[in-house]
Amino acid sequence: ISYSNLHEVSLGGKDELTVTVRKELAVAIRDLMAHGLYASSQGMSVVLAPIACLIPAFTASPRTMHPWELFVKYYSAKNGRAFVDSPARKLSQSFSLPVSGGAIVTPKQSLLSAIHTVLTEHDPFKRSADSEFKALVSMALNEQRLVSWVNLVCKSG
Repeated sequence: ISYSNLHEVSLGGKDELTVTVRKELAVAIRDLMAHGLYASSQGMSVVLAPIACLIPAFTASPRTMHPWELFVKYYSAKNGRAFVDSPARKLSQSFSLPVSGGAIVTPKQSLLSAIHTVLTEHDPFKRSADSEFKALVSMALNEQRLVSWVNLVCKSG
């Protein structure tokens, strides 16, 4: 976004900002994360995965993975469902109380909650992985946690 566009946004161009985030920023982040991202397979070792593009392929190429799938795998690996379904969380949400009890919400907690929100709001309508990823990027920007969430997922191994 150029400076002139930034000025327009401050004057009420929220629709333009939303379009820019969803159609340009989210797509750019998706493409960066998707570069070299493959679903794990039985034939590919962890050691070979980073250099798989350099080895001549004698078999079918591995299935590519959408970055949204990576976030969903993170959610599953970190027991996201158990985290959001904890009795204390449910009770706090029922009475509109702060879920953390005044404690600082960690990036991991906020990411698990955001992934759960996207899953529960988008899955019933059979939204695409792109749509769900764009929703997560928008939530990350609104919470000012985009960098920390991407770091969490990328470093989780």
